[in-house]
Amino acid sequence: MSEEIVLEFWEDGQVNLEGKGFKGQACFKEMQFLKDALGVETSFTKKQDFYQTEVRRDGKVKAR
Repeated sequence: MSEEIVLEFWEDGQVNLEGKGFKGQACFKEMQFLKDALGVETSFTKKQDFYQTEVRRDGKVKAR
C-alpha cells in the first residue's frame, strides 16, 4: 500500500487529517507541515499501524 494523507474539511471549519499506509511515527513526521499550517490540534488518534516498525526509505540496501 502506498502512503497518502487524506484531508477532510467540515462545514464548521474543522479539518481532519488521516494518514494511510504509514508505519510507526512516519505519519506524524510527514503531516507536520500540514499541522503547522492549520493551527491548533484538538485531538488525535493512533491507529494500529503506529505501533508497527517504521519503514525507512533512504535508498540504501543493507546486506545481512
